[in-house]
Amino acid sequence: MGGGGDLHVPKGLWSPTGGFFADPKLWRRNTLVAVVAIAGLAALGFQQSIKMEQRHAQPHAPIPSQRWYTEQNFPQQQ
Repeated sequence: MGGGGDLHVPKGLWSPTGGFFADPKLWRRNTLVAVVAIAGLAALGFQQSIKMEQRHAQPHAPIPSQRWYTEQNFPQQQ
């Protein structure tokens, strides 16, 4: 009933994605390195965005970037 029997897998198959049933060595470490690298680049981009942010007027309603803004990003009120 169902299933189609035994799965015949060629042993000499090579492909860039690893072929049948790929389980690369150290995949957990490689994934962690990639996640840390992406998070680090995102943090650097966020810091640069904070430095470059400028507002020409105070917002009328609360916005998320008010949590991390510095006084130099907003004009002086007179």
